[in-house]
Amino acid sequence: MRSVAATLSVPLIDLTARSRDLVESLGPVESEPIYLIRINGDRTHTSEYGAGVYAGIVAEELQSLDLLPASLWR
Repeated sequence: MRSVAATLSVPLIDLTARSRDLVESLGPVESEPIYLIRINGDRTHTSEYGAGVYAGIVAEELQSLDLLPASLWR
């Protein structure tokens, strides 16, 4: 994804890195509300709350790249 973004000269939002950093900073217990935890501990799907958290990360990244108008930023 980095090479494609560089080749096309487009901005890149690395949501994988940002979400990993967030989850690692919260730890296993505090990050539980972000995910729909299945019996086997699978954390591949977000909860409604988690979707909002990740949308906030994307909004922050868009703002930092000057791709989100200030009038839309809350």
